[in-house]
Amino acid sequence: MGKADNLLNKISKYQRELKVLQDNCIHTEKDIRFVDYEKGVRFVCRDCKLVLGWPSNKEVGKWASK
Repeated sequence: MGKADNLLNKISKYQRELKVLQDNCIHTEKDIRFVDYEKGVRFVCRDCKLVLGWPSNKEVGKWASK
């Protein structure tokens, strides 16, 4: 296996670990975060970093004014 194969295997392993962590998280605390230009802002779990949903316009306005 080459160096790239080794890195891809590690990435895949860590993505599986992250999926298990996110599946078992109870998402008790969430923050509004800018995810990317296509998705914009979303609620993101503070612990596992899973994108949870869309904040209201009022919540986004309050977040943006900080």
